[in-house]
Amino acid sequence: MNQVTKGQWSGQDTYILHSDQLAVTLLPGLDNNVIRIWDKVLERDVLRKPEESDYDFYMQKPYHFGIPILIP
Repeated sequence: MNQVTKGQWSGQDTYILHSDQLAVTLLPGLDNNVIRIWDKVLERDVLRKPEESDYDFYMQKPYHFGIPILIP
């Protein structure tokens, strides 16, 4: 089942893209950065995910977390 849901991370809107195997969390307001990839089959994070308490650190050094989606 593929679907998109909305969520929140540190007061920022997120979109969570769901498939049968993965859940991908996207932060559209912060450079379209993918901050989480959750493997539903193995029940583990594939990507280093920032905690909400890491917001200030994330804002200073966003390259420590996630993958930017580069759209030309």
